[in-house]
Amino acid sequence: MLKLILSITLTIHMLFGYAVQTENINIAQSTISPETIKITDQDIPLASSSKKASKKLHIKGTQIVNSQNKVVQLKGLSSHGLSWYPQYINKKTFAKLKSDFKINTIRLAMYTEEYNGYCVSGSKQKKYLKQLIDKGVKYAKELDMYVIIDWHILSDGNPNKHIKEAVSFFSEMAKKYKKEDHIIYEICNEPNNTSWSQIKKFANKVIPAIRKYNKNALIIVGTPTWSQDVDKISKLSDKNTLYALHFYAGTHKQSLRNKASQALKKKIPLFVSEFGICDASGNGSLNKTEAKKWLEFLDKNKISYVGWNISNKNESSAILKTSCKKTSGFKSSDYSASGTWLKNYFSKKKTVTQKKNTTQKKETTPKKVTPKTNTTAKVTAKCINQWNDNQYKMTQWDISAKNNNKAKNTWTLKLTFNQSFKVSQHWNFNYKISGKTLIITPVSYNKKVKANATINNMGMIIKGKSGLKITKTSFS
Repeated sequence: MLKLILSITLTIHMLFGYAVQTENINIAQSTISPETIKITDQDIPLASSSKKASKKLHIKGTQIVNSQNKVVQLKGLSSHGLSWYPQYINKKTFAKLKSDFKINTIRLAMYTEEYNGYCVSGSKQKKYLKQLIDKGVKYAKELDMYVIIDWHILSDGNPNKHIKEAVSFFSEMAKKYKKEDHIIYEICNEPNNTSWSQIKKFANKVIPAIRKYNKNALIIVGTPTWSQDVDKISKLSDKNTLYALHFYAGTHKQSLRNKASQALKKKIPLFVSEFGICDASGNGSLNKTEAKKWLEFLDKNKISYVGWNISNKNESSAILKTSCKKTSGFKSSDYSASGTWLKNYFSKKKTVTQKKNTTQKKETTPKKVTPKTNTTAKVTAKCINQWNDNQYKMTQWDISAKNNNKAKNTWTLKLTFNQSFKVSQHWNFNYKISGKTLIITPVSYNKKVKANATINNMGMIIKGKSGLKITKTSFS
């Protein structure tokens, strides 16, 4: 983020990325191989180094401060997976986003397992990914921005699965960039289905690998449950480490902000290294009201944040329209609804009028009430995306349940499949598996359901074999 410009507080109003942060992965959208795109330096003049102030940052209490101990709030945008959208790792893209969004940080999301991920690829792809990172680091420096090198674990869940690769990678990065003050290391994006003790075990191996070459760089450590359970962690011994909090406004609301507040009371420094204003799948309708509440909360507490994602992917979290094929020179008409909202808030423009707020409320109003004579609940489970992950078929599901004419204080939803399966990620419910049946139960905020009301915004990613389908549903 821009040195002295960091003192400017951008008032922005914007939860289980998955952090449900669940990124909605669609390899058919953009699968650019190393041979497809040639990485070249862009013809943009370098920022004058004589005008640059030191970009060294450190942690003081729960906040990031500069060398003068002035509070710094980083605000930026994240790339999508480098293997999917390498075309946006160029200087003209960064420069335009810096200008339009008034941001000071770029996050380079390098997946570890998903599509051509670093830990499941050969030496050629690894070299290519590191080349992209090198370009991103270089362009950020020339544009006087901060850059986050993100070890983007997702389906791997427990970061210790690839701990050897992580130690080697971050040791290489820290050694190579030991003289650079604008780099932040995010060592595990979204740990999931694992514990804080396991994450600590990982961090206590990787952080020393970085500190061997760089004693002061900021480091971000992911937290349990897709970087949401920040209230259940304890601080590590490293004093320049922050703890990731991810949210998607359509899914994560006040209950997650309460977790953040509890973490702050424990003096835990937070960094929202990923957020979206849609639901946790990275798709779905935008919840601008909750997004505004989130960003006001973060601004009030001077917590840094980075929005997801720089791409033209056909999902609502992408900041560019699918029809936009440009990588620079974006016009207002090229930005998606999400991109436009973020751009206007990041740059302090007032765009959300009362009329628009009213429209948003109408969008979330339950549809026509089922007649009281109807005592049958309706379950909808729709597969909205699928992709291959080695020998597995990954499928993403959107789930809703419309209650009958009796209010419930709790409920159980059952989905029976035609084959065995594993739940890779889920949001807005708890679950257990019995044979081929997924038994879904509520979380605290959707436990009670009124008569004829619909429980929605539930979703999951399932790992199974081809031909997976639901054969029976029930709601009681």
